[in-house]
Amino acid sequence: NTKDDPFVAGGGDWTGRLRFARADLGPVVLVDGTGDLVMKDGTATLTELTATVNDGRVRVSGDFSLDSGPLRWRGALAADNVRVTEGLGRPLSFIVPILRTKLGDSRRHLTGVLDAKLEFRGIGTTYATLAQSLSGGGSIGFRDVELQGSLLLPLLSLRIDQLLTDRSYRFSDLNIQFGVKDGRVRARPFELRGEPFGIKLEGEAGLDGSLDFLVQPALLPVPLRVKGTLDKPKVRPDPLAGLPFR
Repeated sequence: NTKDDPFVAGGGDWTGRLRFARADLGPVVLVDGTGDLVMKDGTATLTELTATVNDGRVRVSGDFSLDSGPLRWRGALAADNVRVTEGLGRPLSFIVPILRTKLGDSRRHLTGVLDAKLEFRGIGTTYATLAQSLSGGGSIGFRDVELQGSLLLPLLSLRIDQLLTDRSYRFSDLNIQFGVKDGRVRARPFELRGEPFGIKLEGEAGLDGSLDFLVQPALLPVPLRVKGTLDKPKVRPDPLAGLPFR
């Protein structure tokens, strides 16, 4: 019962089955995806799409309005046993800034496994609109992560005379709660039980890449303030700051 265009408001109500072999979404590639798509009263609803991502499974649901105004959408994602890669490390670095590596650096290396439960809503798809409207959050769990080529770790390790420019950093069993509001991604206090040293962190990153994190390496008596950007972090001691989990 569709009209001329089923993907615009007034195009009719319908239900369909979505199936694809591969969908390239930048740092994430979905494989063997299936889901149900329902159009009703100008709103498209994806009831549940399942697909394979990096040897794990993801489930996506959500809806978006196709009326004449700006695109309004909301969605949820659950991921199980997804293999971490350098490509995934870039969006994840807004929550865990040490995951940021330099593009083109032959030393960079990131492996591990993650689980996630996320919910977001927003208006539009461009940075200008999302920076103002994106909200939501969730939890991400990491297991068996090995990292090399981090932009931030060498700056932290220099403070404790353990240069990690060419060495790997490992951590596991980490669960992070975070939220997104007003263009900022804020992580609740969390601890990396890593080798060769542990790190406690809390703070936020802007969708523009700006940083404001408080970091406490286990071998330092005072915390460090991390400012600058994800690609050009700056570190200084902040002895007057306190971490809630100290």
